[in-house]
Amino acid sequence: MGGVALVTLNGSPVALVRNSTTSVLALSRVCPHQGGTINTGGGGFICTRHGAQFNLTGQWVGGEPTSNMRSYATTFDPGTGALTVG
Repeated sequence: MGGVALVTLNGSPVALVRNSTTSVLALSRVCPHQGGTINTGGGGFICTRHGAQFNLTGQWVGGEPTSNMRSYATTFDPGTGALTVG
């Protein structure tokens, strides 16, 4: 397990969650409830607008009821260290 990086890809806020040395999960940081920005907090993620809470896989776990965070397909090349999102 690695950690979380908050980045912007093509103008959209994204969280990159490293699951292993070769696996990275990419999650949209736009809250599915009403479009607020999601940041890290409480060992997972939290929406700054209405307090929806998500775990590190993007699953909704509490606060304002909503759906899970949107995820994007990723490909990691351990030989070059390149991560492709989308």
